[in-house]
Amino acid sequence: MPNMSSRTKAIPLSGIREMMDLALATPGVLRLEIGDPDFRTPDAITAAACAWAAENRMSYPPNSGLPELRAAAARKVSRVNGFACEAANVNVTIGATGALYLALLAAIEPGDEVLVPDPGWAGYPAMVALAGGVFKAYPLRAENGFRLDFDDVAPLVGPRTRAIIVNSPSNPTGAVNDAAELRKLIAHADRHGVWVIADECYDEVVFDGTSACVGTLAPLEGSPVLSAFSLSKTYAMTGWRVGYLVAPKDISAQVTRMQAASVASAAVIAQRAALAALEGPQDASAAMIVAYRRRRDVATALLDAAAIPYIRPQGAMYVFVDIRAAGLSSRDFALTLLREKAVCTTPGDAFGTNGEGFVRVSLACADADLAEGLSRLGQFVAARR
Repeated sequence: MPNMSSRTKAIPLSGIREMMDLALATPGVLRLEIGDPDFRTPDAITAAACAWAAENRMSYPPNSGLPELRAAAARKVSRVNGFACEAANVNVTIGATGALYLALLAAIEPGDEVLVPDPGWAGYPAMVALAGGVFKAYPLRAENGFRLDFDDVAPLVGPRTRAIIVNSPSNPTGAVNDAAELRKLIAHADRHGVWVIADECYDEVVFDGTSACVGTLAPLEGSPVLSAFSLSKTYAMTGWRVGYLVAPKDISAQVTRMQAASVASAAVIAQRAALAALEGPQDASAAMIVAYRRRRDVATALLDAAAIPYIRPQGAMYVFVDIRAAGLSSRDFALTLLREKAVCTTPGDAFGTNGEGFVRVSLACADADLAEGLSRLGQFVAARR
């Protein structure tokens, strides 16, 4: 039998998925491990998609996405994210994952190096490997609230570096990066011919002030910034699989060709739902963000009462909890907590070596589950101090 390609062996396994699988096999488990909103997709969004389907209008959409959706995404970026954008800058993709992967394919050659945050979303290294690149971690430090520090990243930019991935608000920490640090990073990347790929999945899930969207800090045309957006978290549309990539127009045109050759397009019914999300009422989305903020405050109050340290999230839907006092590795902590207390979290080392000593607790769950899960976590830590 012929050999499989080397890229199939280069993709690391996801620690997030490992915990998800274990949770599914554990009766009565409290699931605090996954960032999948517990809210329904707003009814107006689902109704718009169903109405479109009822008309039996299911022909192929353009590879770059429905023109009206591209225009709506451009208006949203200009209005919400604060930088000028046109429909020609937008490619509709299969989730933000599709946008990130297409950005990597556009940015790197096989063997090129991509700097990824540590801790950072577990999908980045796998995605880089699948695109033929080599990932190299840049440190985000607990003592700095896991925010990006330009002085930690700049020395890592070498002759083979072609892209730097930035995520703010951050998965897993909820940290929001400082605009001044991001500006320095963009300028440094531009001088060295390096792309900045901004993962803006949580761009609207912000609790304390305004998030620093990377695209706001540089002109779209002629800049090194490629921005991946998602509807999954803002509108509870994880299963619809719709995102979009915002890029300079010449890059966007090439991305369209790559998408045509790989997946053709995002599903047309999901695109109609996305159009309803962006153009329709925003009250349900705003209510979700209020709920996440409330859960953040409930979670941190419970952790304070149990004297368990954590990184206070400024956005996203997670609390990164410091469990070093328990005397276990992150993975052993998560596995033992699941086995003894039926509470599923994600070990911090699933997000990189700098996540060791922490576990990620998701706020995308019912209020009662969050409170009970953190109560059990507190009991678990207290018993091992």
